[in-house]
Amino acid sequence: MLAHQPAARFSILRRPTLRSLTSAYLVRIYIGTALMLPLWATGTVAQAASPSPHTNNRVNSNAVLVASNYRIDILTQAIEQHPDNAALYNSRGWYNFLDGNYTETVTDYSRVIELGIENIDPVYHTSVYHIRGLAYAELDEKTLAIESLQIAADMYAADGNSAAVQELNAAIAQLSE
Repeated sequence: MLAHQPAARFSILRRPTLRSLTSAYLVRIYIGTALMLPLWATGTVAQAASPSPHTNNRVNSNAVLVASNYRIDILTQAIEQHPDNAALYNSRGWYNFLDGNYTETVTDYSRVIELGIENIDPVYHTSVYHIRGLAYAELDEKTLAIESLQIAADMYAADGNSAAVQELNAAIAQLSE
């Protein structure tokens, strides 16, 4: 696997419309996931992911990537023990997305849908299609990206979230160009 190039990551997300899709909404949605993972981690993993007291509380980008990789490793181990747990795939999909592992993101979110999206917290239902659509877009799979984003837009519409519907419709239009 090639090393991540910070400038190359999330290239489609540099477009203003698509970048806004991953702002406060996704951070708010997944804050619960980030808070739950330390419960699964061993003391060693949790300690390794935290900044050293000798770094003056500075965390470089490599430390953040390592912390995220530990989360993926922890979730992978949990999935091996509980292969039908959609919530674990949902969480691992998010961290794969953050690391730029878009193929793995699509695989994990597709598995969530296959296992039954009703098996995860309803707060995450729309984001499964939303983030999967963004990952497809990063993989240059525009048709699949549009399909996933359209499902997410329909779900947002059903929830009465017209601002999210407008953003997704703009993103879909941008991908259709």
